[in-house]
Amino acid sequence: MMAALASATTFIGAVSVEAARAVVTANVSVRSGQSTQYRVVGRLRSGERVNVTRCAPSRRWCHVQSRRTRDGWVSSRYLDRIRGGSNGPTGEGTFASTVLVAKFA
Repeated sequence: MMAALASATTFIGAVSVEAARAVVTANVSVRSGQSTQYRVVGRLRSGERVNVTRCAPSRRWCHVQSRRTRDGWVSSRYLDRIRGGSNGPTGEGTFASTVLVAKFA
């Protein structure tokens, strides 16, 4: 299983998180790529809810979809997962680490 995951990650360059929901924990820039070197394509406000479609293998950046701005990449440190049926964030650390550990453990 781990070999298949490793090759899938290498092939696509990002790990799918199946459109999980998250809340933005601070005002943050949405970027066109997976670092601060990419251009800003939008901004999200603290408390805004987004769909996370995938995260980079490093787990530092996640691709988000928002109703208010263009789709793009956000540092995972500013995302907190919303669990199914919950009205608020989990408070368990970065989004990518909680999603990816739960999904692939």
